[in-house]
Amino acid sequence: MTRHQGLDVRVAPEVRQLLRRSARSDARLQGRFITQMRRLGTSDTRARSAKKLVALDLWEVRIGSHRAFFCPVPGSRRIAVGALVFKDAQKLRMAKLRAIERQVHQWRDRLKEDEG
Repeated sequence: MTRHQGLDVRVAPEVRQLLRRSARSDARLQGRFITQMRRLGTSDTRARSAKKLVALDLWEVRIGSHRAFFCPVPGSRRIAVGALVFKDAQKLRMAKLRAIERQVHQWRDRLKEDEG
């Protein structure tokens, strides 16, 4: 029996900067983020906190009051995490989600270029 090796979760530099800035005010955010990224690495998009957004090529993971947005990198065993957004009780508007999708896809495309 072979053991599942997991996926390589790549976090965009913009998300890392945001985490560093917000870690000063919310120390739990960084720990929760790391936990969720490990879950993504082991469970892929089947992680219990991962949710596919309908009508978009985008997934989200809940991290307290924040949402991390990602998509799998086609043809590889990578996941591109390209955005981290504060989300209160209101829904995000479709225009905002489309902008997030573009941001995540730009990060995914940079990862594909580095790979190939």
